[in-house]
This record gives sequence, structure tokens and C-alpha cells, in this order.
Amino acid sequence: MMPSIKDLSIFLCVSQSKSFSEAAVSLGMTPSAVGKVISRIENEYKTLLFKRNTRVISLTDDAKILLQHTENIISEINLSKKNLSEKKISYKRKLKIGMPNVDLLFSDVLLSFIKKYPDIDLEVNFDDSMSNIVKDGFDAVIRFGSIDDSRLFSKEIGEIKMGYFYSNNYHPANKKEDDTHIYYKYPSSGKVEVWEGFFDNNDDYTPKKYILDSIRMILEFCIDGRGIAFLPEAICHEYINNGILFQMNKESTPTRKISIVWADNKSSGVALRAFIDHFGNYFRKMSYLT
Repeated sequence: MMPSIKDLSIFLCVSQSKSFSEAAVSLGMTPSAVGKVISRIENEYKTLLFKRNTRVISLTDDAKILLQHTENIISEINLSKKNLSEKKISYKRKLKIGMPNVDLLFSDVLLSFIKKYPDIDLEVNFDDSMSNIVKDGFDAVIRFGSIDDSRLFSKEIGEIKMGYFYSNNYHPANKKEDDTHIYYKYPSSGKVEVWEGFFDNNDDYTPKKYILDSIRMILEFCIDGRGIAFLPEAICHEYINNGILFQMNKESTPTRKISIVWADNKSSGVALRAFIDHFGNYFRKMSYLT
């Protein structure tokens, strides 16, 4: 006969504390009652689980094997309880979310989130300006790059591959200084993004440049032939397949961090936590993440 879950839980507690008396206190039992449970398990398996002396106990080799299986069993039971409990949680709430103005990058994950949590009313603002999360009533915002504001909570959810692109309306110059670059300026800091790899902002040349704080507008400038742009590969695939955009220096694929930022960790609630976890899991699985 297999030991009961209750008996295995007592065995786990004794194994972790390495003390019958300490285990008894934490379990609300007497040391003798704990000892009887361990003896019952030993009789059922016909093996010795603990080496005992006057002060401490240690696990036998058989006990270590049983402990590994017991931890897995208890962990699975706790996980099933958690999952069943979460099903009973009401997610009915409104979330106001701010995202960079790159709808092509976030449309799939938004749709999958809505399907998974139909009770959540979602308001999404696509805007590259740095919103005041509290003042503007946002529950959370998604940002590219590092988050330096110590007053806010943030979680990095992934990295997207970047690339250098130009359109069939633009012809790269033979000399770098004769090219036009379309740079992104981070709304959060006002800093202009540094290009890595094929182009370097530290080179001794000064190309003509446009500086924009909207990735969507940078994409439009690039498609129109205004210059070379540094963009997420994921939003350029369609234009590459249609022969509208071309990628330079394909062997170099720098990345850009994506983070979720929110203001109040204590009252974030289950709806916001579901949003944070869903986006984090999604971006980690995407094929264009590193």
C-alpha cells in the first residue's frame, strides 16, 4: 500500500527540518505522532529512512530517493490547487494599457490575451510619448529600452531582433557620409538610439539624419525612401516579402529590450498580473526573440 499524501507531507517536513521535534511543532503534532508516521512509511517500504542519534537525524540513501519523488508529488498537487483556485478568480476589470506605436508588433499578443481573458475590458493607447502612468490613468505601459525611473516597477519581457532597412525608393550611397539615417529618440529619456554593427554613431562622419520618436513614423519614412532605418525585423517581414524593403548587414542582428512598467505593485490585482505574465510568456516564445 502506498503512503497517503498526508504521510508523505509529514515525511517531507521531517526531511527538510532534519528534526522530529521541529517538524512536529510546524505540523501541530507531537514528536511521537510524527515518529509513528515515519515508522509506518518505513514498514510499508521495508527500509530505514533516517539515521537517528540524540541530536540530529540524517537521510538514508533510500530516503533521498523517496524525498525526490515526494517533492514532485507535493509540487504537482500544490500546482493543481493553484490552477483550480485561479479559475475561481474574477478577472472582470478594466485595464488601460499604453504601448509603443507599433501595432504590427503587438496585435497577435493582444488578440491572444483577449481570447484568454474575455472578462477583462481592455483600453489600449498606441503612443510613443512617455505618458505619466499615474496621472494619465494607465495600469501599465510597454516600453523599449531600459527603465531608469526608480519610482516605477518594471519587468523585462524579452528582446526583439533589429535590422537596418531601406526601401526600393532609396539607394544607399557609396560613402556613408552621403547616406541619410532615420534615428529613433526614446521618449522616456530623450536620448537618440545608438546604431550597432554596420553603422556606428561614433564613426568620424556625419550623415544627413531625421530624428523621430515614433517607430511607426520611422517605418513610413523608410518605406517612402527617406533613408536607412533601424527597425524591428518582425514589423518589416511583410514589406521584405513584397519587395518594398531590403535589409542590410543581415549577419548582424542587434536587439532591443522590451519591458512592462507599472506604478503600484501592492494593488496591481489579478487582471494586471495576468497581463504582465501573458505578455512575458508570449514574447519569450516568439521566433524573432533572442
